Formats: sequence, structure tokens, C-alpha cells
Amino acid sequence: MRILPFIPLLLVLTVGLWAQTPQTRLSYEDRAGTTGHVLVLDGKSYGPYKEITSVTHSTSGTAGLFVVTKRDKTYIVAQGKETGPLAAGFDIDQNWVSDDGKVWVVTATHADDNDDAAALTQLWVNGKLYGPYKAVTSVEYAEHGGNWIATVQTGEQEFGVLLNGKSLGTFNTVNHIWMFPDGQAWGYATTDSDGKNIIVTQDKTYEDVLESNFEQMYPRNHHWALGFTMGEDQQTIIVDGKEFPGYLQFSGMTTTYTGRHWGFEAQKMSDSGDYPVVVIDGTEYIGEGLQTSSLGDQESFTWTVKDGAKVTVQVLTLP
Repeated sequence: MRILPFIPLLLVLTVGLWAQTPQTRLSYEDRAGTTGHVLVLDGKSYGPYKEITSVTHSTSGTAGLFVVTKRDKTYIVAQGKETGPLAAGFDIDQNWVSDDGKVWVVTATHADDNDDAAALTQLWVNGKLYGPYKAVTSVEYAEHGGNWIATVQTGEQEFGVLLNGKSLGTFNTVNHIWMFPDGQAWGYATTDSDGKNIIVTQDKTYEDVLESNFEQMYPRNHHWALGFTMGEDQQTIIVDGKEFPGYLQFSGMTTTYTGRHWGFEAQKMSDSGDYPVVVIDGTEYIGEGLQTSSLGDQESFTWTVKDGAKVTVQVLTLP
């Protein structure tokens, strides 16, 4: 009879709980030979190249963008195609690729030999060239579906917004742009030459905005929220495109761990006096101090209601 070695039960449980098998998402090979480097991606060969200079993975590692050189010129390999070459004198600054591979973005800047001359920046998206511009200040893209948005500087105090390559206008400033993972929610905030603030979303344009706070945007989460002040010193809060008017002191969005549920707290405006409320999945409750918790698959929100010196904890169990 073979005697098995003693293994502590705790060790067995630990291995069972924590040992995981990594998943392969993107696989490629750099084959070096006498003629240079050949890139093998999904069974297809590209090259030969003098060098494969860099590789950029998507957020979840499911797609890749490759920067390569041949005959001392720079090319991009993405979406099963080779694009280029990059114009002489330009150097790549940043590059991104979406999880489904339908969007790849490269910015490249040309620094003039004259130190007093302004630099010029090109924007490449899916092989199409935009610019050059004085600067490309921001880029957002959808992880799935192929949508993208960018802010470009076209002159002194002159900026433009590109949505999937289409120009949406010229503005004095562009304060913020956003694009969400599914590509269905997007927007931008601008200021014109008169100092007028305008917020544009995929659903509606908001003019005469007095102030806004974009710190509570969730560009890579399941939901998005934005609060801004217009006339009469009251805030309009937008969650997933739906308006919630008549509040002050929007504190930002809270989501459950799975992202199935959302909530925020603010001050509800009332003729008899403002009072604290929490809004959960669109339903308003009196209270403050919103928190979320989860136990297994069961998620809940908790908050407190104050009545003088009495404080009551409220719990909302979520489906």
C-alpha cells in the first residue's frame, strides 16, 4: 500500500481557491532571419521588417497594434493590414487599439528644426490621416463597435471635435470629450469666443451652462453620470442619458460591484427647504451617506436617515 504524503488541508483549500489558469488573448511571433524580422499574427505573415519597434495591446489584450520599420520608414500593422509610411520628420507619440480591433489610433508629432516654430501633430485612425494640427489634445474610443472621438487644436484659441472623422465645429476651447465602451454614449463640452459654455451629448445640446464637473464621469464603467449647473442655481444630473433636474451638490455616481445598479446622493431643492436624498436606479429616497455592499451575488445599497438626534439605517436589497 502506497502512503500518500501529508498535505495540510489549508494548503489544499488555498490552491483550490486561488490557482487560476491564464487565458490567451493575443498571440504573435517575431521571427528573426537573415532578411530581417517577420511578424506572424493569427497565421498570417507580415514583413520582412528591419525591426518590430513596439507592440500595443488593447485593454483586455484581445487586439494588438504593431509599429515596424522597413527601408528606414515607419509603418503600422493592425486590422490585418500594413499602413504607412509615416511622413518623414514625424515621430509617434501615442497609440491605442480597441478590444475588438475596429479602432486603432496613432498620433505623431513633427518638431521643426526652428525652435521658435510650433510643432505639428498628425492623427491616424484606421489608416486614414487627419491633420496635421497644432496638437491632438485628447482621444477616446469605443472598445466595441468602431466609434471614436478626438479633440484637435487648429489654431490659437481654436479647437475642433472629430466624431468618427466628421468635424463637429470650431470652438474657443474644448473642455472635455467622452466616449463609452459600447460607443452609444458620447459627448463634449465647449466654450465659444463669448465665454458661453455648451455641453453636447448624443441625445441633446445644453446651452447656457454655468458650470460643470466632469470628475464624476465613468468612461470605462457600466453607467455614466454628469452634473452641471444652468439657470436659477440648480443642477441637472444626467445618468445614462436620462435627466434628473432640481438638485444641488451632486456627489457623483456610485455603482455596485457588478455594475447592474447605480446611485447618487444630492440635495433636493424644495420651497420649504432643501433636504438630502439618494437616488437608486432612478428612484429617490430621503437620506444620505450612500454605500454599496455585496455578499456573493446579492448586492445592496445602504444609507442613513436623520430625524433630529435619531439616525436610522436603511437597506435596499437589489435584484
